[in-house]
Amino acid sequence: MRIKMLLRFFSLWILFIPIAHAQQISIDKNMWDFGAVNFWKNDTARFQIRNAGMKPLVFLPVFYNEDYRVTFSSKSLEPGETGTVSIVYYARVKGPFNREVPVYVNLRSEPIVFQVKGWIKGFDPDAQLRCPTVNTGPAGSDDISKVFTIEVRNSRTDAILQPEHIQVHYKSGKRVNLERSGYTYEMLIPPGQYMVDVRKQGFADYYAAVTLEAFRKLMVVYLDPLEESQVVVSPPPVETEPVVIREELPQKTEVPAPVESRPRRDSIQESPLKLDPRLYNANNIVMVLDVSYSMKKEDKLVFLKSAMSRMAQALRPMDKVTLITMAGTASMIFSPTWIQKPDSLLRLIEQLAPAGGTNGAAAIRLAYATALKEKIEGGNNQVIVATDGVFTAGTMSNDDLLKLVADYRNKGIMLSTIGFGNAIKPLEFLQQVAIAGGGDYLHVQNESVAQSGLVEQLKRQSRK
Repeated sequence: MRIKMLLRFFSLWILFIPIAHAQQISIDKNMWDFGAVNFWKNDTARFQIRNAGMKPLVFLPVFYNEDYRVTFSSKSLEPGETGTVSIVYYARVKGPFNREVPVYVNLRSEPIVFQVKGWIKGFDPDAQLRCPTVNTGPAGSDDISKVFTIEVRNSRTDAILQPEHIQVHYKSGKRVNLERSGYTYEMLIPPGQYMVDVRKQGFADYYAAVTLEAFRKLMVVYLDPLEESQVVVSPPPVETEPVVIREELPQKTEVPAPVESRPRRDSIQESPLKLDPRLYNANNIVMVLDVSYSMKKEDKLVFLKSAMSRMAQALRPMDKVTLITMAGTASMIFSPTWIQKPDSLLRLIEQLAPAGGTNGAAAIRLAYATALKEKIEGGNNQVIVATDGVFTAGTMSNDDLLKLVADYRNKGIMLSTIGFGNAIKPLEFLQQVAIAGGGDYLHVQNESVAQSGLVEQLKRQSRK
């Protein structure tokens, strides 16, 4: 009997403790409704809490949760003091949310449960999608997913296009979830490098690796109209284009008189292929071209020439180009030149022939020294390395090369790479080099990508 009475007494005493302790804590409310939010940006819910007891109120540590973060205005509250519990909620999907957040204190065995709810209609570009890691300060830009928007536009008219096919993939090959919003596409991903594949009938296919920086909220993919559509879109040049073509044929036989006397050769500067100076900054481009024997296989050099020819036609008098070849030795075959007319550049590109090994180290050092010397303030200063990635000569290790690339990036010289062939390890290294250089990586496997990819790199890097 005495044992039963003692057990009943202790049971009542245990039940009484939370009630007594609960009376020592006063909160203004325990639910925060954000309502409908058009542009969610991790707004903060704040709750007022008062220590109404006789003992100090201490907030116990909150374990990391990627969905929310809890902070306190003070680690403890003395009797009679009031503090604030702040809760930031991190969402990864649109729609309604309703989340309970437990907060433990020393005066209670059970947590104080706060509730946050709302309806997310869209994300602000700076919204964070998961909670930064605790005890390390704010998370780095590479650790936090952000909202990136993709637009697809006509490279000639700048008009927004609606592609029949658009996909974005992580480097691992996993597909990124795209959400269509009108004529644009939104994706919730961390900054980094991604493969972008866009196709539309009547336009050249777009397939390239792009680097999305944390500050870069909008990515514009420019599609080049195919040759058939150029005649329709630009009726005035229809009559003159055949004449220009006929003039270039005798030019190879070096008949100087008709060439010099006709101003029509300058019409190529007004071609719709040209970069619009209203949209793109001046370019200081140093091309490092792999012309080693390995580039002869699988039409790699053919694709390289095609990409270079398309780029030459897009350049303007405000753009400066240098060509450096890397084979057994590094040679500057086209010194830094403002592109008044692309003819000499086009002829030089056509004459490229494979020879020797690949002395990549010497060529890249020469390219950086030239790019820095010819730097255009406020322009796109960039080294572009086009290779199959098989470096068979030179003394620079991969780590040394990555360090060199990062150092010049800090000096304002970016680096992009163009990969040819299907050798996995060399191409993966070219991607690493592009990331370190703050540029883009392009994998050329066919004529369509060769025709559009290099110019797309210039557009992304020189966009105002």
